[in-house]
Amino acid sequence: MRFTRKLALLLGWVSLMVYCWSMTKLSSCLNFSQPSTEHGGVSARHIISHQRQIHHVQRSYEILKQDELKHWGLHTYYPNRILCAVPTTWNYSAHRIRRIQDTWGPLCDTLIFAVASEHKKPINVTVGEILVVNMTRSASPKDRNIWEKSHLMWRAVADKYINKAEWFLKVDDDTFLFPDHLRGFTEFYNPNIPRYFGHTIMHRWKNENIVFNTGLAYVLSREALLQLAVLLRNMPSWKPGLPVELCHDRKGAGEDSSISICLKNVGIIPDNTLDQQGRQRFFPFQLQAHYSHKRDDEESWFWKYKPKIVGTEENCCVPKEEVIAVHGYKRIGDDEEFYKLHAQALASRNHVAPIPPKPSSFWYDKELLDFEVDEWHNSLAAAETAAKFTGYTARR
Repeated sequence: MRFTRKLALLLGWVSLMVYCWSMTKLSSCLNFSQPSTEHGGVSARHIISHQRQIHHVQRSYEILKQDELKHWGLHTYYPNRILCAVPTTWNYSAHRIRRIQDTWGPLCDTLIFAVASEHKKPINVTVGEILVVNMTRSASPKDRNIWEKSHLMWRAVADKYINKAEWFLKVDDDTFLFPDHLRGFTEFYNPNIPRYFGHTIMHRWKNENIVFNTGLAYVLSREALLQLAVLLRNMPSWKPGLPVELCHDRKGAGEDSSISICLKNVGIIPDNTLDQQGRQRFFPFQLQAHYSHKRDDEESWFWKYKPKIVGTEENCCVPKEEVIAVHGYKRIGDDEEFYKLHAQALASRNHVAPIPPKPSSFWYDKELLDFEVDEWHNSLAAAETAAKFTGYTARR
């Protein structure tokens, strides 16, 4: 118990540092002028105080959550607008931009293409808006500085478009999105509660304490974006190799995992998006690939810790009228399939989807876990690793 409690305090130290940076008062918040001999110079009083602040904020949503659960399936939330933000590159992805304009793009309430200032501004964009972000690093696709482009995009969206929608999506430019199917899902959820929807993967949970939604398409409620923006506006920039559990900017960082780290720093983790039968709505591969995908490797990034209820092959997926996003249409040769999905989307616009399961955090198989987690889904195995990295020793 003493060991577990001290590991929990270490996790509190991590969130405390991020909180202090977001307030731009790191030195005064940590009170380095009066160092303690415990917790690397941070007093337990500061850690516990910050944990109480986080818990107080989380408790403030409990009334909203209780009301949502009380009327689950009987009440829907309107307006139910969606903003679709697509980080892309002109003219490397010119044909993908045109496909989006021709298909699912006009079905979003607001459509944004985010491009770096070093590239030419897209031409002939008749649907959607162009958002130019000023990156400090190379925006070339080969340099993989996608996280910098994405966090700058989210800051701009929070500053300029927060009143344009209740739900905010980041969508890859090779993803087909079904906006109407998404609205049929989100209408049951209160956008004033922090939510984070998508296809959840857990292969980095044990060792790095990272559970995230893949970047093909993930959804933030308005409240989640408001909380995220506070961190992003004051996010420090570090060199690679420092602890990954802190929300920060760094060269070559993965976008989808980094956004989840920042969200977790403000107490937001992935929500469940599986239906009652464990079928999926967001797809990392082209749809036909999922219909033939077998569960033959539990250690793969796709299957790691996924609940046994998640089906395979013909049981993998919700009905086509309820699919939200499908990824992997990169080539010009994929155009035919892309436009077929659009015809499918138009044919299902009036479909009434069943009510989703009651709100909860992401589903996982507890029997498959080979490590302990606390009540906030923190991996205690990852806490031990972080302790070794920082030089903190938890005594049994």
